[in-house]
Amino acid sequence: MLRYLPLALLFVACVATGPAAPDASDPTSSTTTSTTEAVFGETTATSPATTAAGTSSASTSTTTTLPREFGPWGEVVGLTMFRGNPSRTYYGEGPVPVAPEVSWRFPDSAMCGESSVGGQPKIWCGTGWTGQPVVWERPDGVTEVMFGAYDKNLHFLDAATGRRTRPDFPMGDIIKGSITLDPDGYPLLYAGSRDPRFRILSLEGDEVRELWTLDASSVAGMWNNDWDSNPVVVDDVLYVGGENSWFFAIKLNRSYNADGTVNIDPAVVFSMPAFTDALVAQVGRQQSIESSVAVFNGVAYFTNSAGRIVGVDVSDVTAGNAEVIFDFWAGDDIDATLVIDAEGMLYAS
Repeated sequence: MLRYLPLALLFVACVATGPAAPDASDPTSSTTTSTTEAVFGETTATSPATTAAGTSSASTSTTTTLPREFGPWGEVVGLTMFRGNPSRTYYGEGPVPVAPEVSWRFPDSAMCGESSVGGQPKIWCGTGWTGQPVVWERPDGVTEVMFGAYDKNLHFLDAATGRRTRPDFPMGDIIKGSITLDPDGYPLLYAGSRDPRFRILSLEGDEVRELWTLDASSVAGMWNNDWDSNPVVVDDVLYVGGENSWFFAIKLNRSYNADGTVNIDPAVVFSMPAFTDALVAQVGRQQSIESSVAVFNGVAYFTNSAGRIVGVDVSDVTAGNAEVIFDFWAGDDIDATLVIDAEGMLYAS
């Protein structure tokens, strides 16, 4: 049975509700609203009381601790993933200079690579779909910037100087999605490429090493084999979506060997398509997951380019159990990553 949660759809600064999914009944709706002013660590919320028509009631204010999915995530100091945490609500801390100055530029020329579109070669230049880098404080005191680009490489730079901290790592094809650094301190990096593999990489030592891969063609995909989605790690499980329109939950099984080197034993414990037969009949095969998975209160949410928003209960996912408890059709393409507020409201565009 589907459990419909509050949903806010933002289209050009307007709030609207969309039609039900072709294979789901109409969701229930809620007209209750609240105003929340949030600071990391606690939230002060002012909620209007529900009253009968023509009457009024004073608002009340409460202060509560934010759920753990908000604010900086994990043991690592810095931004380890797109939008900073599983609820996709953290983007760093200020202050930001009023008139920032350029300290350095990288590289000296455009980052470009050739990749095919519809079987035809095309030159791509830039840093991908989101382009947000990982920025973190290494144990040796260096603040490191890491990102993938359309030149088909992962790059590693000293934030103070712009010089390389490690050799570039070739990925086989262009890199469209933001990469993720393990938030729990393991020397691991998670990144996908059009080649079409999703990789887990070791950052031990000066050289980056490939430890494990997941091929997008291992399932019967719907659209293509890019990895635009930024992965998120919660409780030793990695969640990621592919442009093949499949959602994956991967148990990482991270540990350290007796000699102190990192060890992983990944296993895909759950996967599902983001499309349904009814949705394909309604809108066609151009369906992919280009947004990043957001996780809140034991539920992983993702969208697809056919306008479907899905919430999967992942509280028992390591045992292979995951149930779709939220299913909503917004009616059109959703490429942007969902944002979840402290009350569990979803914001989609």
